[in-house]
Amino acid sequence: MASAADGEEAGSDQVKEAATVYQERALIPLVEDVSEWLTRLVGKTILPEEFMSSLDDGVVLCQLIQVIQAKQNNPLKEKVKYNSKAAKGGWHARDNAATFIMWCKHFGVKSEVLFESDGLVHHKQKREVVLCLLELSRFAARYGVEPPAIIKLEKEIESDEKLISRKDISKSAVQRRPARGSSHLADVDKEVAEMTSQCTCSPEFYVEKLRDGIYALGNKRCLIR
Repeated sequence: MASAADGEEAGSDQVKEAATVYQERALIPLVEDVSEWLTRLVGKTILPEEFMSSLDDGVVLCQLIQVIQAKQNNPLKEKVKYNSKAAKGGWHARDNAATFIMWCKHFGVKSEVLFESDGLVHHKQKREVVLCLLELSRFAARYGVEPPAIIKLEKEIESDEKLISRKDISKSAVQRRPARGSSHLADVDKEVAEMTSQCTCSPEFYVEKLRDGIYALGNKRCLIR
């Protein structure tokens, strides 16, 4: 007969499994954006479904450093050295990964978003690799390196937050959340309208589509993909 403790343990496992699935799904659009970004910068096709296997020897990451260094336009800056023929899973691959990680630290990327060499080489830290590259792209944008699409939208949202406050949005521009059972908002994507129509928030809550993928939900600017 199963005990209460067994039931709690099974419930905990289900929660962990659900959280893992959610994180993996949330990572998909980020991997797609970063893959496209790397492809554009280094000139080598990086497919989202082959993301880690395309990076695990560290060569593409070191090539990315060279692209950013070229944009920095500092002739006194020592160019990164790496092994372009590193074998997957070998010491040279780890050395390339370590070179990239160390360079990121000097470039200003916080240690909280860095990954470990083995995490790249053995495909154990996909999420950390993606977040590290996104953070690096934010710094690189200061030197004219075009960032991934997700970072562009992020910057647009930040600009909106600075320029638009809730008080500045006129009543004519605001699209109110419809009551349950009423028609969807005219200029809001169907999926977003369906989600917000089920909301039980205060009547003061509103939904406004600012541009493709960017919405005002109440007094917050959100990216919805």
